[in-house]
Amino acid sequence: MTTAIAVRTARPVLAAGERRNDGIASRLARVWREFRSYRLTLADLQQLTDRQLTDVGLTRGVLKETAHRAVYGR
Repeated sequence: MTTAIAVRTARPVLAAGERRNDGIASRLARVWREFRSYRLTLADLQQLTDRQLTDVGLTRGVLKETAHRAVYGR
């Protein structure tokens, strides 16, 4: 008599638009592009004067969050 054992594996949560068959290299490239975009966006925001930030409704305390939302959308 044989006993079958069902093994369930958790599927990784995929980002919007990401396909399951994407290779690790393409995922790493995407992550690197997003990170670089975040750093450039943050640097651009940090170069603005306090007056310019006030004009667009921002303060220096929310620059990282603003750059993160601009790039990652969350």
